[in-house]
Amino acid sequence: MGHGWVKERFITAGPPEKTVWECLQIRFPDGHRENRFRSRVCVQASVFDNPKLLENNPNYLENLGLMSPAERDALLYGDWDRFE
Repeated sequence: MGHGWVKERFITAGPPEKTVWECLQIRFPDGHRENRFRSRVCVQASVFDNPKLLENNPNYLENLGLMSPAERDALLYGDWDRFE
């Protein structure tokens, strides 16, 4: 799992803050199947929207500086379009 999985699963799966539902069919050992439902939602934010993170990890911004520009911008600004 990498940035592509995150972007496809959360960022482009639906509009921001809209719940996306997925039906999963589970096959049990006895052969019967059941549908189970899962939801997910994209809440767009940047690191600056989470002051507790910065408070609990004062070096977080410096650590992001050690990453590639695309990874850094995804985590710093929520910019998942920087990846190629």
